[in-house]
Amino acid sequence: MAPIPSQRPAYRVGLFLVLLAALMQGACSPLGVGISATTATGVVIAQERSAGDAVDDAGINLQISEALFQAHIDDLYRKVNVDVMEARVLLTGQVKTQQLVDQAALIAWKVDGVATVINEVRVGELDALEIVRDRWISMRLRVRMLGDTEIYDVNYTIVTVGGSIYLLGIGQSQDELEQVLAHARDMPYVRRVVAHVVMKDDPSRSAAATE
Repeated sequence: MAPIPSQRPAYRVGLFLVLLAALMQGACSPLGVGISATTATGVVIAQERSAGDAVDDAGINLQISEALFQAHIDDLYRKVNVDVMEARVLLTGQVKTQQLVDQAALIAWKVDGVATVINEVRVGELDALEIVRDRWISMRLRVRMLGDTEIYDVNYTIVTVGGSIYLLGIGQSQDELEQVLAHARDMPYVRRVVAHVVMKDDPSRSAAATE
């Protein structure tokens, strides 16, 4: 699906406003910030995933977040970040033990509709400087992607934790993904970049939709 010229500028303006609002909110979570166009309320644009899939993903995200909260296990709800794209669940964050890492994945798998759980939660703790820096990295990368006309950024979620950038999304092409990776690797303070991105013509997307 090619970008729609009449909609793309309006989307970019809307998301810039969302990024500005996020910057003004300050630190409110111990996790690296995950930023995606789907978190921008009121910003409407066609994505590679259908509107129905977007609604389903939001429901899965809500159920997993609620389950983490109800578990009352070492504050997993605050320490584990949840992102969902076409029923693929990405968990990120840092917790105290490997047992907690495994517990987060187990909770996510129990939610109806989940197709895959990508567990990128790590053992460790973030200090205040790392939290702020992670937020800055994610926002700066999003702005770079917004300014690159070769990238359809609405299809990507960005999460940074402890200097590691995690990408979840649907790529238009391998060339587009390589451009996204190049921007990510060029960010100051980045230790590594991990991409969980499928191409828009990947057969697994159609198979998942028919299950």
